[in-house]
Amino acid sequence: MLQEMELLFQNISPDAPFDTIKDAIINENILNKKSISGRNKTFSFLKRMYGLDDSIPLYRVFRYLFTHYEKEHPTLTLLYALARDKSLRISADYILSLDCGTQARKDDLIQTLTQNLDGSFTDKTLKSMAENLLSSWTQSGHLIGKGKKNRTKSTSGPASFTFALYLGTLIGFGGVMLMRSPFISILDLSDTERDELFHSASVMGLISYKSAGGVIEITISDLIRSLGGV
Repeated sequence: MLQEMELLFQNISPDAPFDTIKDAIINENILNKKSISGRNKTFSFLKRMYGLDDSIPLYRVFRYLFTHYEKEHPTLTLLYALARDKSLRISADYILSLDCGTQARKDDLIQTLTQNLDGSFTDKTLKSMAENLLSSWTQSGHLIGKGKKNRTKSTSGPASFTFALYLGTLIGFGGVMLMRSPFISILDLSDTERDELFHSASVMGLISYKSAGGVIEITISDLIRSLGGV
């Protein structure tokens, strides 16, 4: 749904309230869906995945980064969805386990979902879920290809790095342990790339970063923290 989120924020004010967003999607059809049912289905999905509500602290952080760092839309969107969607988090274990160039197989992903979700999903639902998840990982840059999808190295920047750090703090990671956060692992960073992003995010004022004697101190900027209600 990356394309829908980009189109949404191109056509409405980023700080538009929930009811305005709902009206724009369903009644004004700003996402160019062919039917009323398509509009309703898209709105329901976007609401579930992204909240679309200014009263949600994490949505405010995502919206700010998304509207200010256009080149990082794919990774920012994936990170936010990961924070909200269990099936996407489950699929991450499978996708990240693949070496670059290895094919991501739908049947293997279905097996992963079956093993980690409750038994209330039909085979048809699991198949559809796996197809949608593979599409999400393709949009984020972790997979490449149309029919056959192979693992590839994703790209990220200082905004998505900051967002991943912030999400890590919300689930209890801090200091050097932030580098072991599941959100950081999504970024496919080498040690050199990680250090470069620490520097660039710090220069841009997104974080404050200090490292001395093996002790790492990372502070998310006051702006991001205030948007997140911290």
